[in-house]
Amino acid sequence: MQMTPIDTASATEVSGTIRVRLGAKLKVAPENVRANSKPAQDDISGLCDSIASPVGLLNPLVGYEEDGVHYVTAGRRRLRSLERLKKEKRLPADIQALGVSFVLKPKAVALEISLAENAQREAMTVQEELSAYSALSAKGLDATEIAAVTGSTRKRVAQLLSLSHVAPAVLEAFFAGRFDLDTLQAFTLTDDHERQLQVWGRFEGHRHISDWNVRSMLLDSTLDATDRIALFVGRDAYAAAGGTFVIDLFQDGDDTTTAWADSALAHQLAQDKLNEAVEAVRAEGWANVEVAQKSYGYEGGQRRQYPARRDATEAEAARMAELRAISNDHDIGAWDRAVASEELRKLTETLEVWTDEQKAAGTVFLILQHGGKLTIERAYFRATAQSGGGTGEAKEKPAFGHEGHQRMTRIATTAVRNAVAVNPAVAYDTMVAHQGWMVLRNRSDHGYALSFAKAGAEPAEGITVKGDREYEDLYAAWDERLPSTYLEFFPYVVALSAQEKADLLALCVACQLNAVESRADYRRPRAWAQLGLIAAHAKVDMADRWTPDTEFLKGAGKKALTQAITDMGMDAEPFAKEKRTGLVEIVARNAAKHRWTPPMLATLAEPTLSASHNKADIGMGGSAPAGAADDDDFADDEFIQDEDADAGAED
Repeated sequence: MQMTPIDTASATEVSGTIRVRLGAKLKVAPENVRANSKPAQDDISGLCDSIASPVGLLNPLVGYEEDGVHYVTAGRRRLRSLERLKKEKRLPADIQALGVSFVLKPKAVALEISLAENAQREAMTVQEELSAYSALSAKGLDATEIAAVTGSTRKRVAQLLSLSHVAPAVLEAFFAGRFDLDTLQAFTLTDDHERQLQVWGRFEGHRHISDWNVRSMLLDSTLDATDRIALFVGRDAYAAAGGTFVIDLFQDGDDTTTAWADSALAHQLAQDKLNEAVEAVRAEGWANVEVAQKSYGYEGGQRRQYPARRDATEAEAARMAELRAISNDHDIGAWDRAVASEELRKLTETLEVWTDEQKAAGTVFLILQHGGKLTIERAYFRATAQSGGGTGEAKEKPAFGHEGHQRMTRIATTAVRNAVAVNPAVAYDTMVAHQGWMVLRNRSDHGYALSFAKAGAEPAEGITVKGDREYEDLYAAWDERLPSTYLEFFPYVVALSAQEKADLLALCVACQLNAVESRADYRRPRAWAQLGLIAAHAKVDMADRWTPDTEFLKGAGKKALTQAITDMGMDAEPFAKEKRTGLVEIVARNAAKHRWTPPMLATLAEPTLSASHNKADIGMGGSAPAGAADDDDFADDEFIQDEDADAGAED
């Protein structure tokens, strides 16, 4: 493009600042480089708010005059904003009375002025924006007011202000270029500076830290809104009970995807709701009611019996016919058909007639499905049970509660993981033994502690397990070192030394360990036994790895706490009338001195399995035996590991 030479004499003649009223004789110049931009492509709402605020119009319009019309070569968005404000009757008083400031420039340089206006710009850095918004906030302006003054959006201002609440040491590391903005944003998931510093401390000595790393650690103790526990409890019920949410200002999504901050509260609400459902079924006359949180394997080898059916009344039969017609009519909406199908199912259930013998000897299972739906399966019987059998005995409360049981399995998994990660010989033996068993003796990797993908549990929240930092340092070092694409990854690993390969193998095997059990009545016999075998081979002593504290022990019953005192070699008689809270303190004070851990962890390296879980599923020929069924892995009565010591007690 050829530019017209600037006539400085002419420019001097027409230069000056005047006031021009808005109207038909003030328009965008054809030389404006953005003259043909569509108004819909511009978001001028922020600029309008800024001009309408006490800040006012900071920069005048720039252009030339021709035949009584003033053409804007620099300030197209400002002109559009003024026109909108005039229409909305929000135009600043001085502009309404006197017109807008207009700097006259020669038409000969109109194109050059427009180019300079749009090219010679430099946006503020995040640090600059953050400092400015923080200063305005300190003056008493809220996010909405700051947005109006600066022309930004309220969301943008709120996001940046949230960064100012990050721990100073973390903020200082960001300003020093230690990590990017996405990572800093991840730290805003909590306002707890101590927690932020704890997470930062895990990575401070490493070259690389990502927002994913930070989010994973900060959200470790939260509950995903799509988890079946959350869906079962319901967002409103959780909020009504005082539950709070993890607000992520930097992630898109609605309230239904917001993480729940208090996982323990959500699980307690779920347990309360399950207890209500259990009592409702017992009110029907059923003696044995159990809760299973898996949609398969819950029956534990029991066989189902079916009820007799009574005849439907005339009204019931008519309604059922109507509901079937709706359910099968695809011209009707899917939602209406689903509602009709559910009503039909419930109506059909009312026709079922269970005998007193079935209710006395049978077991009813309540299954919490992955979508948060609770289903009820009635009348399961063991092969040895008779139709007129006894009522059976209620199971005792787990010694350390379901949450305590889950934490013990997490602690054990973490302790063994940490030991394997630094012991290539144990990792190699573990992998070879597992591969041989899975290829030559089994049909799938279902139910074991070792999988073929990263599945290791994160360190138990609030509990320190020996070896955590060493494991995390190893993981971070390899994560930083290994290539990110497979075509580079494979030859890179091939070129490693034998010792480096052994070290990498140890870390990978450790990462794959996962023997976590969510409840005491949701057992994984083979996974727990496999973890125990690995623990024995790695010489893992749980007393060296972890000591029970009051936070863990507060979920224990009096019977378990009294037994703990006895197991430590102390006389429990003087504490017979002690309240449970007092027993918790006594056990916590003496656990380290006596190297005491709960029986479940103390016997970790001495696993046993029932005959059904100990046998191979296939032979050398590779075919499954006739009638072989998937290993359910969740029948706690078939897994034997000092169950009496972990039987539990009511307070």
